[in-house]
Amino acid sequence: MLKYCYDCKELTPTVSMTPHPVFSGFPFSILTAGHFSCGKNYYTERKEQDFYLLLITLRGEGEISYLSNTFSLSENTAVLINCQLYHSYRTAGNGIWEFLWLHLSPGPVSFYHDLFTQEKTAAICLSSPDKIMDCHYAIMDNIKISGLSGYSQISNLISDLLTMLLESHQTIHTAIPTQSTDVEQIKEFIHRHFAEPISIDDMLNQIHLSKYHFIRIFKKQVGITPYSYLLYYRINQSKRLLATTSKAMDAIAYQVGFPNTNNFIQQFKRVVGITPNAYRKQQQHFLA
Repeated sequence: MLKYCYDCKELTPTVSMTPHPVFSGFPFSILTAGHFSCGKNYYTERKEQDFYLLLITLRGEGEISYLSNTFSLSENTAVLINCQLYHSYRTAGNGIWEFLWLHLSPGPVSFYHDLFTQEKTAAICLSSPDKIMDCHYAIMDNIKISGLSGYSQISNLISDLLTMLLESHQTIHTAIPTQSTDVEQIKEFIHRHFAEPISIDDMLNQIHLSKYHFIRIFKKQVGITPYSYLLYYRINQSKRLLATTSKAMDAIAYQVGFPNTNNFIQQFKRVVGITPNAYRKQQQHFLA
C-alpha cells in the first residue's frame, strides 16, 4: 500500500542503487536517498514495503504515526521505520518540513530498529546532527561510485550512521545523569565481586532504586539485564582462565563465581554453545 501527496522539491538530486548479489555479503546497503523540502500538503502513507526508512529533520517539523504512536519530528531529530508496518507522515501545520531520507535494505538494520523501539516509539534527538548530515551526504556521494569500493564505503557509512543514532538514543533518551552513574556503579560492583555470590538485592544495596526501576534502567542503558551482565562477565573471565591456565574445572567454576561445576558447565554451554573443556581444546589449537 502506498498513498502520497508530493508537495515537495528535491534540494539535492535523489540517488538510487540496486544492490548486486555479488556484494550481498556486506552487512548494510542502500536503495534510495534524498533531501526534500516539503510544503504543507505533503504526506506519505504506506505499509508492506520491503525496506527501512530513515528520516532526519533539518528544518521545520513533520508529524508521524507509527507503531500506535503519533509524535513530531522537529529539527535535529530522526526516526527509523520498518516499512513493512503501517505508518504515515506529513508536514506539521502550515509550515515547511526539510528532511534527509534513506531507504535501507532489510537485514542487520532491523536490530537497530528493535533497539530504538523496544520501549517507546519516539523521535531520536540527535547529539551530533552535523556529523550525521555529513555521513548522509557521504553515502549519497558513494552511490555514484560503482563496484567493490562504493559498496564497501556505503556499508561502513551506514554502520557509522546507525551507531551515531544509537549513541544519541542512549545519551538523550535513557541517560539521566544520576541513573547513568547508578548503572556504572553496579557494573563496577560486578567487576569487583563477580567471584562472590551476588544477588539483585546485593546490587540494590549499592544504590537507591526500587528493584523494578533498577532492572528497567540497567537494561535500557546496557542492553541486557543485570543478571545477564553478571553471567556473561563470569563466562568471559572463565574463558580467559580456560585459555591461559591448566586449572581444573571446579577451580575455575569457583574462581569466577559459579556455585558448582555442573552449573558452570551448563551455563557455559548455553551461552557459548560448547562445553568449557571443548573451548579449552579449541583455544589450545589456536595458540599452538
